[in-house]
Amino acid sequence: VELHAAFNTYGMEVDVSEIETIMKEIDENGDGEIDAEEFQAWFNDQSSITVTKLCLYYTAYKQKSSKEYISSRTAGQIFEAIDSGESGTFNFVQLHEATKLFGMEYDKKDTEFLIDEIVPRPPTPDEDDEEETVMNDPKSLVISRSQFRRWFVKHNRSAKVLEQAYFNFIAIKIFNAMDTHLTGLLNVEMIGNSLRSFGVQVPAEELQNLISEIDTVRDNSCIDVEGFKTWFCKRDSISTSIHAAYL
Repeated sequence: VELHAAFNTYGMEVDVSEIETIMKEIDENGDGEIDAEEFQAWFNDQSSITVTKLCLYYTAYKQKSSKEYISSRTAGQIFEAIDSGESGTFNFVQLHEATKLFGMEYDKKDTEFLIDEIVPRPPTPDEDDEEETVMNDPKSLVISRSQFRRWFVKHNRSAKVLEQAYFNFIAIKIFNAMDTHLTGLLNVEMIGNSLRSFGVQVPAEELQNLISEIDTVRDNSCIDVEGFKTWFCKRDSISTSIHAAYL
């Protein structure tokens, strides 16, 4: 039963008879149970097609789980930025204000369309039914964290646009916090000092390599805001650590 459940979890569609065959293949002593040594001996058999398939499905499962976790975490971060009142929900006004805050050129119709994607409305009601008409008005809807997360993790075009705008917004905020001299440029010393204040430790040599990689000023000594945004939105280990520490 446990083996069958594991195979199903990883996306391998096997029926009971196939599982019984695999059990017999692994269970060398025939006691009806698989111990670690039996499983390892079977798993190390490079000629087994089942092992090959299991490895492929398990790898795909882990990658999917990792992507879903990251997407779910990002959804929470964006939700908290929209939920200005920290009520655990947001409404049309808060979403529209957030799109402006993120630098998105959305008018109210665009925000209505976004609301419709997050919480699809039922068919247009009878115009005489005022109560249903109010419920169908996107400006009257309140969106919960779970509703937003379910929509966001599907990662359709609108979600990607919102995500990009959010990370650009956060990148600018972090850049401005690091730019203590208000020059519009960051050097190794400024970045290093800021990272230490965030509790993020990065060796000086690694920082210099980072600056050389994303330097848009082309003098290998400074980063401007555009270069910083481009790098930050790639979401590598350093930028992710900076984001988490900044929040």
